[in-house]
Amino acid sequence: MIIDASLQFLHEIIETGQAPTGYDIKTWKDLEGWFQTYIEFQKSVNLERSCPLGTIGNDLSNEQVLLRQDVRLFLQWCRGQLARFFAEKKAAGEMVSSVDPDAVADFCIAIMQGGMLLTKIKRDTDMFENAADQALAYIRTLRKSKGT
Repeated sequence: MIIDASLQFLHEIIETGQAPTGYDIKTWKDLEGWFQTYIEFQKSVNLERSCPLGTIGNDLSNEQVLLRQDVRLFLQWCRGQLARFFAEKKAAGEMVSSVDPDAVADFCIAIMQGGMLLTKIKRDTDMFENAADQALAYIRTLRKSKGT
């Protein structure tokens, strides 16, 4: 199926770093850049698109089990990249001990997915930018140090 092939291609170019998605997060500045990458992408396409993964996922029917699995695997990879960063920062003592790296990763992905959709609908990035700023402010409250 063409959608499945497209999704697999998209996953491949993102996972291998061929698409500028910012998932190679190593520093706090990289995390800020991750949100900004999506905001800048929206601007570069004249606010006419949302996330292809979100679009495909939104249109799935109950019968599309394999396609749903591919979307979930892709989301799992995205979540894993963010969760790895937060787990590494927690292990390094840079985040409070109660931090759940998976939950913070879910929070970031939800902000990004919602931000891209709202940007497309509203034709303005202000809501996405505000949400990303608020997410980063919240994440700063989970940090023990202001290291980069």
